[in-house]
Amino acid sequence: MAETARRFLEGIWPDWHRQRGMPVPAIASTGTCGRSAVFLARALREAGHPAEACQGWFLAQRHGWVAARGLILDITADQFGAPPVLICPDPDPRYRPGPDTADPAFQAARAQDVAAIWDRWRAFTATTLP
Repeated sequence: MAETARRFLEGIWPDWHRQRGMPVPAIASTGTCGRSAVFLARALREAGHPAEACQGWFLAQRHGWVAARGLILDITADQFGAPPVLICPDPDPRYRPGPDTADPAFQAARAQDVAAIWDRWRAFTATTLP
């Protein structure tokens, strides 16, 4: 599911950057970790898997990822030079959970951004997932 979500979001990230008036960075996942984590957690929960979007630090960088069934699922780790999809046991010393320091309006916007693409995700998975 993490690989499929990543593949889907690769087509969404440029739009998310442009919606915020930002240029699309060389690594398109840059700055999308919070929204991507909310998205992946929702996709996993809808598929029947308990999952939680987490905030904190990857190494020394603010970051978002998903915790699910004793694993860390990170589909935007490539922005820090890691593999595009990084799955590791939870806990992992590279990840330190912490408070979500984003402005509350931006936190709410994450859920809105995910809701806005949800029908596209359902159509995508109807043709890509068993």
